[in-house]
Amino acid sequence: MKALKTAQRWFRLGNAKTPAGRALLIEQFRILTSQIPVLYGVLIIDSISLAYVLPPSLPRWFRFGVPGALLLISTVRMIYWLKLRVAAPTAEQALKHLFKTRILASALNAAFSIWALALFERVDPSERAPVALLVFMGSVGSAYCLASF
Repeated sequence: MKALKTAQRWFRLGNAKTPAGRALLIEQFRILTSQIPVLYGVLIIDSISLAYVLPPSLPRWFRFGVPGALLLISTVRMIYWLKLRVAAPTAEQALKHLFKTRILASALNAAFSIWALALFERVDPSERAPVALLVFMGSVGSAYCLASF
């Protein structure tokens, strides 16, 4: 039970009930409106680059379909966050956006991770280096952009 409460405390986004908590949520949202589009830009470039360096022997759906779907999702989310740059949300709205973003970003990162692991299974050992490098670059970019989250 104590471990569950500790985990809840670690993953709590903020408190919209206190003045300091409200200010913190709004500031966190403001900072993320400039960092999250960069994150999606990194993911877009990463998925295009990965599709480019993959060997032609892979099935087309695996080489272009999966990164195309991830690219589409990333583009839609990037446009969404670019539109939010001009928004001035209340603390409750900011909390709602942050909660949604945490869930969607986790799902998108899981999808990229599953694709990367599947790539390692399907490519020859000699072709794994560029895949590993691009996955690493995407991970570092994601960590940097979400550091304040």
